[in-house]
Amino acid sequence: TQVAFSADGLHMATADSDNLVSLYRYYHRDEIMQQPLEWTFVGKYRSHYKPICELLFDSTGSPQLSALSAAAAATSSGPKTSATASSGAPSLGLSRHGADTTSTMIGSGGSLAAPFNEAGTATRGRKAPRLFSMGEDRVLQEYDVGNSTIRNGLKLKSSVRVDQLATPTSFCVLSLRGGGSGGSGSAAGGGASSSSGSDHGRHHRHGSRHGGVKDSHHHHHHQSGDHAQQQQHQQQQQQHAKQNRTLIISANDEYKLKVWDAAPNKLRKLCFKTALGPTYGGPISRVFELPNSNSSILVYSTFEKVVGLIKLPLDGNPNKSMGLIAHPGAVGDVVCTFDGKYLLTAGADDPCVNLWAVSPDALDAGVAMGGGGLEPYLALLEGGKEGDLYRDMVDYFCYAQLRDQGLNSTQPRKITGRVPVNQLVDLMRALGYYPTQAEIADLSNEVRLMPLRLDAVGSSGSSGDDQDDKDSSSSSGGGGGGVTFQQFIRLFLNYRPVHSIGKEHFREAFEMLGAQKNGTMSREQLVAVLRNTGEAMSADEISACFESLLGTSEQALRPRLTG
Repeated sequence: TQVAFSADGLHMATADSDNLVSLYRYYHRDEIMQQPLEWTFVGKYRSHYKPICELLFDSTGSPQLSALSAAAAATSSGPKTSATASSGAPSLGLSRHGADTTSTMIGSGGSLAAPFNEAGTATRGRKAPRLFSMGEDRVLQEYDVGNSTIRNGLKLKSSVRVDQLATPTSFCVLSLRGGGSGGSGSAAGGGASSSSGSDHGRHHRHGSRHGGVKDSHHHHHHQSGDHAQQQQHQQQQQQHAKQNRTLIISANDEYKLKVWDAAPNKLRKLCFKTALGPTYGGPISRVFELPNSNSSILVYSTFEKVVGLIKLPLDGNPNKSMGLIAHPGAVGDVVCTFDGKYLLTAGADDPCVNLWAVSPDALDAGVAMGGGGLEPYLALLEGGKEGDLYRDMVDYFCYAQLRDQGLNSTQPRKITGRVPVNQLVDLMRALGYYPTQAEIADLSNEVRLMPLRLDAVGSSGSSGDDQDDKDSSSSSGGGGGGVTFQQFIRLFLNYRPVHSIGKEHFREAFEMLGAQKNGTMSREQLVAVLRNTGEAMSADEISACFESLLGTSEQALRPRLTG
């Protein structure tokens, strides 16, 4: 059902209706160096038990390579590029391009790439591409392409569960590479170190001729300089590590976008950001990064009609996304040109292929018009700033600060404007959102890694909201000092469900727990299910729930719950 190619053109992967992922490699037949080069079947792996929604390589690893044979030494020449396009910047984020646009085939060719050794891994310093797949079973799989051979088959490298209740629909891989400035900065640091060392050698010899006191003075000065240079070098390494990161952005059918840290040296991928995605046109069915853009932008399509853009970094700001109706029915697929200036969409039901011109400046204008600070987020609250929900949030936030200092304390109160992380979950529950244990873990990771989030999922510029998070997180020691009210509102809006839970949802959940047709269940059966399935509850938690619902004392319930 899906086909994906690696950026170097040496690997091809397919996903079929049997939930199998197959890997092909352009290499010597039977992995014997004397045999000719050809496409060879490496192996397959049934890594999902439900349909695969997305399969792709980390295509940002080798963007300079062509997507054809990488072992051929000669390239075939073709005609020069011939393309014309209408001038003038469109006023919308996406605008349908004129029918007068024409293009001609450039030609075909090969690129010289590194060969693979007998184990199938890339040589000459080039790493094997990374292959990912995600299925409706809520699992993200990464495959060990470098160690996969004809003899051993396709190897699985790591697995991570991306959702607990929602169903994943798509994902994309972002590799944030340090630019030329980062490289030049490191080189400048190295040059300064060498120059300092040479100067020290001259001063050392000069001090030896004039006595031990001057020699000791210069030696102490040299040690101080080395310490400063070492700190500068460590800071450059940390900044380089932040810039050279691999991120995975996943979308689900509950209109959420999650950001995962997928560093190659980490087997366990960490979710450190959850944001509200576009809510018009249904859930996102396809998402990928717009290439060669001055601003970091995601392209998305929904299952029905809509194609649009999302401006990074992800923070749940509704003004950072736009969408338009591209087709009267379902959207079959959306792709972009290599320069990121045009999108092509195909309808699943209508026989149309539309060409759209992309204008990232329109997104920036929309963000500016939408206001800064909490203004875009307050529009998402029922009633806005004057509504009951906002007033409840203010009251509960103040109460949480008092509760953290002790309700019965006689000491003077300190209103810091921050709520400890351990109070966030109770705050959200009081406002009607009951997160699961997995969502609580993601929320804790996000608060703890707030400073890193800004450097990881970023664009060239940062918004006012991001700057507020950066300032507060820096002063709080990375979330250790608490969460501000602005951060709390954004976290609540990004994590809570878009559609509220109704009576039908409770009835379905009760039936899944084993309720009878008349809608009843024995207490023993309910307690057994709550303690042994899913996110198991302890006896104390169940007793507290029964006491709140039935008004029965905890001591009277405990023998029946623990017996």
